[in-house]
Amino acid sequence: MYPVSMTARARTIGGWLLLALLPGCGLSQKDYIPTKDKARKSLETALTAWQGGQSPGKIGSASPTVQVVDSGWKAGQKLSEFTILDEEPGDGPRWFSVRLRLENPKSELVVRYVVLGRDPIWVYREEDYKRATGM
Repeated sequence: MYPVSMTARARTIGGWLLLALLPGCGLSQKDYIPTKDKARKSLETALTAWQGGQSPGKIGSASPTVQVVDSGWKAGQKLSEFTILDEEPGDGPRWFSVRLRLENPKSELVVRYVVLGRDPIWVYREEDYKRATGM
């Protein structure tokens, strides 16, 4: 298990609490779930940035801004190729299965990403999302 800083956990929990309170402000939780196309484009933007050698975190060139949380990327794994396989159906945040081809060490795996938010749009690798939300 990877240690999660209290600040990161507090930000995530605070964000979800804010989303829970927003219906009183005229916005609903559904307003913070990107459309299928916007979610897919945000995921593609994140993975293309990784493939291009950028650091994880804020992808400033995207509009809306994309914020990425991926422990493999952060640990220095190099992405040589990716294929977005499909979106999983359901209400709530958008979930995608993605095939990653990695260098250092050379491997191929299928991982899940969750995409949520408005601006920024957050892209989490599944295990990072679960850690951040205490799942």
